[in-house]
Amino acid sequence: VNLYASNVFVEQDNSNGVMMSDDLRHKYDNTMMASAKRSPVFLTDYKEETHHHQPMSFGLTVRYGLSRHFSLSSGVVYTRVNSDFVHIIGTNRTESQQALQYVGVPLNINYQVWGGKRWNAYLSAGGEGDVNVRAKVSTQGTSHKIDKDRMQWSATGAVGLQYNVIPQLGIYIEPGARYYFDNGSDVENIFKEKPLNFSLQFGVRLNVK
Repeated sequence: VNLYASNVFVEQDNSNGVMMSDDLRHKYDNTMMASAKRSPVFLTDYKEETHHHQPMSFGLTVRYGLSRHFSLSSGVVYTRVNSDFVHIIGTNRTESQQALQYVGVPLNINYQVWGGKRWNAYLSAGGEGDVNVRAKVSTQGTSHKIDKDRMQWSATGAVGLQYNVIPQLGIYIEPGARYYFDNGSDVENIFKEKPLNFSLQFGVRLNVK
């Protein structure tokens, strides 16, 4: 039985101009329209800034031994993903904070490379499905719900090292990598900006025989 915390070592900042909509383009004369067809037209003094924070996860999983070296693990994982959005029009600045909460179910196969009385080394690979259970945005102190993200699938691989404090209780650390598949949703988050991320998981493991 594993109780752990995990974070992804990635943050993302974007700063983009905003392209003019087709409705605004039609207000230009024929000369301007001809130029607009050749290249994108951006709104003057209007830009957007985005900052995606590091996701944090907390989980409880159970690992079942299949053989001397192989085991299977699954459980439930809670993940929180925060993002900041800034809209700048001239000298006016509007800030929004987006908070997405996911509950996921991982499924991993583990292979013990080496095991001793105190130390164990192993490899782990598998996947996870995360459901967005809550989504909200706070703008200038006012919060409201937004459309939830679609089902988020990911694949993961890690190298684990465990130290057994006593035969029944160990502490472990798992550096690894995770890839988030595109779910086709319009919700902006770090999973879409940086689908391949490096992560670090650490926790305690209860060994029951």
